[in-house]
Amino acid sequence: MTAETISGVSNTPNNVNASEKKRLKKVCKDFEAIFIANMLKEMRKSIPKSGFLDSTHGSDIYRSMMDQKIAEKIANDKGLGIGEMLFKQLQKYSQDQ
Repeated sequence: MTAETISGVSNTPNNVNASEKKRLKKVCKDFEAIFIANMLKEMRKSIPKSGFLDSTHGSDIYRSMMDQKIAEKIANDKGLGIGEMLFKQLQKYSQDQ
């Protein structure tokens, strides 16, 4: 019996590629979430301030955190497609090695 059989984990290239693909996919989704969060932040800047509600430092932090969670939700669901396109492009480079 080899160490691979005892642990139940094989160190074949297929397993390495599968874990690399999973990590790459997560990084691409995280990048898309950051992109969406920045897009939401810039979109908020275009809304004129009415003065109806005071803008405090705390409300700005809360709004930023809310935008981040919305961006993560969008990216983890179907997303905008940026993460998927990035994954397809970067996957080509990981297969060459």
